[in-house]
Amino acid sequence: MPNYFATCARGLELLLAEEVRALGAIDIESGRGGVSFAGDHALLYKANLWLRTAVRVLRPVLTAPVQTPDDLYDVASLSLDSSWDSLHKRGYRPALTRAPRNEALAAGLLPESVWVPGSYEPDMALTQKRKMRDSETLTQRSHPLL
Repeated sequence: MPNYFATCARGLELLLAEEVRALGAIDIESGRGGVSFAGDHALLYKANLWLRTAVRVLRPVLTAPVQTPDDLYDVASLSLDSSWDSLHKRGYRPALTRAPRNEALAAGLLPESVWVPGSYEPDMALTQKRKMRDSETLTQRSHPLL
């Protein structure tokens, strides 16, 4: 079976590994900045379509062992980029802004948050801070010398 490597933002490797596992991949190994895995060509297509925390899905073509630090400068890994473009550009954002949010990073942060889909209960401390800030702003507008 072919091997693949899905890249992601650092810190999201374990979440990406779970996504890859859910798609049916085998030989899954989390690494720095991504996850290596194996599967058939159908898995490659599924990975490009369904991985939310991945940035790219690569197919290594050539790898070589590195024995010394100098080898890092002489030995290269050649991979085919099956994604063609970064996966956060999947076509649902009509126009890019100067500093867009990376959807892959946002998808990785959601499972780590306390947010539960379908529910909304604002944090009371945050709500109180906003109320205080708003009242201070109104006071300053009413009394510019304060």
